[in-house]
Amino acid sequence: MINSSFGNLPWHTYKPTLFPGVVADWPALKLWSGPSGIIRLTELAGDIPVEIMVSPASAKSFRGDMENLVLLQEKFSAFLNGTLTSFIKEENSSFLDEKRDVDPAAAMRFYLAQCPIYSMDSFSTELLPGPLSSLQQDFSIPFPLVKGKTINAPELHLSQINFWANIQSPVISSLHYDLYNNLLCVVTGQKTVRLLPPSATTYLHKVAPVYAESTNHADDDLFNPIRKR
Repeated sequence: MINSSFGNLPWHTYKPTLFPGVVADWPALKLWSGPSGIIRLTELAGDIPVEIMVSPASAKSFRGDMENLVLLQEKFSAFLNGTLTSFIKEENSSFLDEKRDVDPAAAMRFYLAQCPIYSMDSFSTELLPGPLSSLQQDFSIPFPLVKGKTINAPELHLSQINFWANIQSPVISSLHYDLYNNLLCVVTGQKTVRLLPPSATTYLHKVAPVYAESTNHADDDLFNPIRKR
């Protein structure tokens, strides 16, 4: 669904909607692209510690559920320039690919997912700066999320601004749903989103039980046919 007019937004229809050009005026589109983009991001937040997802290169996708999540805390600059070496230790050898004749760093992939730029905690009604809050000088709040600018969303409020990045080969996230509505803005590169309707739930191979730590994840591969349970 393409919506080029922000006056009548489908907030309550729960349908995916495309807003062409909503970030066209962001300085980040130019400043964060290419090798100079790495330099720019490093200047803004290179010394900030961030949590980075780690996965074997042989894995089909990054698993976001807590049962399979492996996190590495490093400086943002180490993620950007590919010098993540503190995770490559003997105690983590089982996490690497079976091939021992390759550089261990090449046997792993790294993904920066949902790193807070701004977020709202349970004790505040205002957005509070996150680890990467300095990045906001290169972008603005997208028009559909600005209070008072939309007609049918008087209760609209922004609760999080997060940053995702990948500097290696393409990253695939495991099948999941989010607990809130999202506006995805791609600054550089490209992202493919595969959506399933709620009615497809009964066709999934494995849905996390209600008592699991990450009930919003399913163990399914969208590149293979979906079988009915």
